[in-house]
Amino acid sequence: MDNMLTLFAAQDEHTAAGALTAGPEAGPVQLDFGDVDAEDALPAWEALLAGRGMDAVTEEAVPRIIAMDEDGSTLVFEVPQVLVEAVREATPSDIDEAATQWFLAGADEGYVWSSCVAEQVLSALAELANVEATSGRRIYGRLT
Repeated sequence: MDNMLTLFAAQDEHTAAGALTAGPEAGPVQLDFGDVDAEDALPAWEALLAGRGMDAVTEEAVPRIIAMDEDGSTLVFEVPQVLVEAVREATPSDIDEAATQWFLAGADEGYVWSSCVAEQVLSALAELANVEATSGRRIYGRLT
């Protein structure tokens, strides 16, 4: 997989798109994770935490790409607001259960993660969502 996922908040899409080349602006919370396939993970997290079926989630363009470099090796996307709200409202046991389900689904497809890593990513997303809840900033990801 070898992807690096950075989750960050930005005031608008234009500011978020600037992270494509320069990286995200420093904020109160910025989270980096290696070996996370965000294009597969975000829909799965949304389905698990928002109680939506994978079919409904994957029919939508999730995640919505804001900017991409010419060769497609780096992109910036908006974390779906449905997921942001779901993770903000999730209890620690909800996050643990979603992480376990995500881990099991990944293991079935040959990904080597631990449920602890999955729980760390989801807990960090919840922390970022809660910090930014009243700021008016939206949550984005940068995948390299």
